[in-house]
Amino acid sequence: MANAATTQVRAPRVRLPGRHGWLVRVLGYEAVAYRLQLEHLLAEPEMQVLLAAVPSAGRLLRPLCRMLGITGPAKPVAVDAPPRVHKVKVRRKRVSNANPFWRPGQSRPILTTKMRG
Repeated sequence: MANAATTQVRAPRVRLPGRHGWLVRVLGYEAVAYRLQLEHLLAEPEMQVLLAAVPSAGRLLRPLCRMLGITGPAKPVAVDAPPRVHKVKVRRKRVSNANPFWRPGQSRPILTTKMRG
C-alpha cells in the first residue's frame, strides 16, 4: 500500500503549437494588427542595420516572427573569423640581489642635483 505523502500528482504539461503563424490562427484579427506593425518595423532600414549589428536582437525576434507568420530576420551568416593570436611568453632575466644599491629596511637614498649658482 502506497503512502499518501509519497504519492505526487503531476500537473499536465502545457505545450504551445509549433506551426508557422499559429498565433494569428488562434487570436485572429488582434494578432494580425501586431503582425502588420512588426512587419513594418522590420522593413525599416534602421532596423535592418540594428539586426545586422546586434545578432541577439534577431534571436529574440525570430520566435515571435514564426508565431505571427512573418518571414523574420535572417540568421546571421558566419563570417571568416580572424586568425587566433597566441600569447607569447617572454622570459626576463632576473637581476641578482647580491649587492643591491638599496635594501629593504634602509632609508632610501635621496637623489639630489647640483645647482649651479
